[in-house]
Amino acid sequence: MPQEIPPSVGHDPTERWYLRMMGAHRRGLIRFWPVTLIALATAVVLGLTSPDRSAPSPHHAPAQAGGLP
Repeated sequence: MPQEIPPSVGHDPTERWYLRMMGAHRRGLIRFWPVTLIALATAVVLGLTSPDRSAPSPHHAPAQAGGLP
């Protein structure tokens, strides 16, 4: 007796929607690759040139031991 495939496999509308969305996303990236490349380069440059957030800022005075006055 052949094994039946459940009706949800390959027929789920959410899955078709997701595949359609991913295809449109891929086509958009291919069509607008210069914009994608510029956005990626901008993100890399801003990430590399941004100040270190973990370092203490020289503009703020160190906290006093007594807390708030």
